[in-house]
Amino acid sequence: MKINKSNQGKLVNYIAGKLVKIASMDVYIQDFKYPQNLDTLNDLAHDAWTKVPYGNLEDEEKKTFEMQKTPELVAVDGLDVDATSGTINFYTAGLSAVRVEEWLQSILKTLKEDGAEKIGAIRRERSNMFKSEVIRIPVGNIVKKEQIRPPELNMANDNARHIFQKVLKYNPTDGDYAFTDIDAAGLIKRIDYYLSEKSLPQSPNLGKEEKLVPWVEGVDDPYQKIDSLMGPMKNFDPSNDTSPSLTTYHGGYDENAVRDRLQKIKNIAQWALKNGYPKISVY
Repeated sequence: MKINKSNQGKLVNYIAGKLVKIASMDVYIQDFKYPQNLDTLNDLAHDAWTKVPYGNLEDEEKKTFEMQKTPELVAVDGLDVDATSGTINFYTAGLSAVRVEEWLQSILKTLKEDGAEKIGAIRRERSNMFKSEVIRIPVGNIVKKEQIRPPELNMANDNARHIFQKVLKYNPTDGDYAFTDIDAAGLIKRIDYYLSEKSLPQSPNLGKEEKLVPWVEGVDDPYQKIDSLMGPMKNFDPSNDTSPSLTTYHGGYDENAVRDRLQKIKNIAQWALKNGYPKISVY
């Protein structure tokens, strides 16, 4: 890929997204079903697809469906996936007439529950792309529904481990990575204890700078690979400071930031207990 002014912003955003995805941990409530975003036609189509009664198919029906189904079962018509009005397509290849009606009713029910309003007259046509029947469902607009969401917190891996292992003295439950099955009530008590301390340690990577260059097969730690448009990456080699590189800056936490994160984690644990969820996980 040739990097120029028109695509360098996209490249940076792509790499940044990959970095965040592989290098951060979430503090979340065990067993709580976090609601997904239902803001666009694409969101609604995906949700409707996940809720069709696939389990009702008999074994022979499943075989036929798996052989004949289209790559997408429920999808937005056209390319404007972020639209809030338009048409949602239901591709019926591999389904009997009885199952088509059953799944159509399931899809319509989900769309209405998710906030689809002014659903227009349904059209049955033949898809030019897949050469099979498609049911087109016009949606006039989406009414965004209020969804119950607990407090949330995302931290860089190093910072999360610093908070839970170095400050709160928890032992990781998955090597040196995840902290799961944390008792919410015990977590609150532990946070209160450490918040009462006169001083708390700042994270050791505060202000650390690290350069990255293309990864070489068989040379580096596989956990440092980043699947990006520029290829996998590895730690910068100081002896070759003229080679292309990216630079990452580790923000880290000073004492005030540590206290702030402890309070945010406490808020999550308090919400969990108030709503009947006894466990917290960090992953």
